[in-house]
Amino acid sequence: MMKMNSTIVRRICFFLAIGTLSAAGQNAVPAAAPPAEGETVHVLVGKSVVINVQAPLTRILSSNPAAVETMATSPTQVVVEGKAAGESSLILWDESGRSQVLDVAVDLDIPDCGARFSAPILTRTWTSKLTRDGWC
Repeated sequence: MMKMNSTIVRRICFFLAIGTLSAAGQNAVPAAAPPAEGETVHVLVGKSVVINVQAPLTRILSSNPAAVETMATSPTQVVVEGKAAGESSLILWDESGRSQVLDVAVDLDIPDCGARFSAPILTRTWTSKLTRDGWC
């Protein structure tokens, strides 16, 4: 009886693992094409985007490091993180010395902006009365 239960448990674990792997493969996002020269890359504050390039990179420069932080995760991949709302130029140099300039726009993420402005504004009612000493 004990041997049969362990066999069943192993089979269940096997099928769960196979199902998880196949589900993960179905949700995989294909790699994005490299951005074109002068193209604007949009990123939200506190979020990151991955930029893939074809030639291995040797240098990366951000013109506004207060708004954009960059990190090379491989010779052909750069992660761009939005630090603060603003704009930056991102210059990428490859091994042959060629450069590519990308504009990066960092925006605030305000998903419920409309709800905030349509919410009723709280008001306070003031009452006063006239006495011999004046208004109170």
